[in-house]
Amino acid sequence: MSNIKNNKQGKTNDKGEGGVENQLIDIFNIIKTGGPAEIKEANNRLDKMVSKECRESSFFKKATPIILSEIKNFDLVKNPKNQITLVYAINHFVYKLAYTDFNTIKDFAFKIIQNPNGHVRNAGERTFDELNYYLDTILDHHPFFKGKKPNDEEVKEVEGEYLQIVQKFEDLISKYDTDEDVDYIEEMKPSVAKNLNNAWRWYTANSMYRKILEKKRPVSLKVIEMRMIATGKLESLLKDSKSEYDLDDIKEMIFDEDGHEDLMELISIFDTGEKGGPKLEDVMEAVNMAWNCFPHNTLDGACPIEKMDERLF
Repeated sequence: MSNIKNNKQGKTNDKGEGGVENQLIDIFNIIKTGGPAEIKEANNRLDKMVSKECRESSFFKKATPIILSEIKNFDLVKNPKNQITLVYAINHFVYKLAYTDFNTIKDFAFKIIQNPNGHVRNAGERTFDELNYYLDTILDHHPFFKGKKPNDEEVKEVEGEYLQIVQKFEDLISKYDTDEDVDYIEEMKPSVAKNLNNAWRWYTANSMYRKILEKKRPVSLKVIEMRMIATGKLESLLKDSKSEYDLDDIKEMIFDEDGHEDLMELISIFDTGEKGGPKLEDVMEAVNMAWNCFPHNTLDGACPIEKMDERLF
């Protein structure tokens, strides 16, 4: 049975009467049981609270047990419309809660994205977005992590968590596979598989994922040397063409490639019309070298040169 107070007990107003805890309890009770007009008003109250208190650690400390209780008792809410709003309300707190209750948030997100209701699952995708923001903060060595930059051990732990999330997405995608004959996720019919594919795509298309795979995969001296040469050539071409892209953009385009068309698109970024710009043959040489020696997601983080060497040996 939920330990959250009912609406009458938690009734407060926006002036802060009743304290943060009672205001949140009242707002969440309305979200769980109210009608459209009441929910809209409760959401507005919550938005104002979070916007006003977002930098106050004391606010989130007081909110934490309430949000964790809502997560624990989520199944007590039977109306899908209320479930949808409840997930979006919880999402306000996911980034901060992940610092102290990561596994609880992760398990909740995977639970929601498998919900029978498509709109609830869409809200679950947003939960994964917030969780991804938390992971990126740490992997990027951002000082916001616990008020300081994370150390190497903390980063290594989160890298493992990131890969576990991607693996669980892939396991669940196999479980819910619909055998639809489509080329793109957007073409899939609404389903658990579609939501899982959407969330998986954002995690694996993330530049942090590419960097994790690069660190985890041993690279031969030959590939390292090729990458150094390709990097020098690309940086020179970017400078000569005055392209709006940078080296990391190119690595990301290669990592996310989906076929020959992407190779052509990569070549085209140097065609800026700049007078005295690079020659096409120089561009093609550098791009082909980069394409062959930088990681591809379609090759599980390997590059074509590595795959060729595996076949030879």
